[in-house]
Amino acid sequence: MAEKNKNTRIGILLAAGYGTRLRPLTLVKPKPLVPLFGIPLLEIAIRQMSSAGFSLIAVNGGWLGEQIAAYLSLRQDAFPGTKFRYFDEPKVLGVAGGMRRMLKELPAGDVLIQNADILHSIDLNAIMNGHENSKAFATLVGAGSPLAMQVDADRVCGLGKTVDSTHGFSGIHVLSENCRQKLYDWEKSAIVPFYNELIAAGSPIRADVFD
Repeated sequence: MAEKNKNTRIGILLAAGYGTRLRPLTLVKPKPLVPLFGIPLLEIAIRQMSSAGFSLIAVNGGWLGEQIAAYLSLRQDAFPGTKFRYFDEPKVLGVAGGMRRMLKELPAGDVLIQNADILHSIDLNAIMNGHENSKAFATLVGAGSPLAMQVDADRVCGLGKTVDSTHGFSGIHVLSENCRQKLYDWEKSAIVPFYNELIAAGSPIRADVFD
């Protein structure tokens, strides 16, 4: 893992899924490249990250991943202030597994992670500033997702189907360097149990909620 560069704001876009719910469209095109009003979902996510000051964006690809790699190469010159890095994932590793693999090779420090196929109007710059100012172990962003998240004040108390939901988890989260180190020791592929284990251990998981 490279040393932390204070001028580098790092983002990860998770794009390695099979996109089964959008079949038959995703039989020939990975879900992040499916267009909305002519613009691929991945392009929308890249624009949001780039405009929020992310100078390094890592993207993983599994199913039809060669199309994602080609798209990033094609669009690199359109974002001169942002470097793209592609991670091939021929065997899908799950959310936690994909994150862990990429994070080990990216510069140290806080990293914002987002599913590449979600649509939102959340200010990612505000998310990062809030996380950095709070010095939280991790920040989970709540905003109308079906995955339940229990929040008390600004603290996440639980995540997943078994908790009393107060908010939805958006699929956007920020990991501190300390949280990244914990993830390296997590051998499972799912991310929800990882966060619940941290919560149970008393780690401060911050909630940033957008209603």
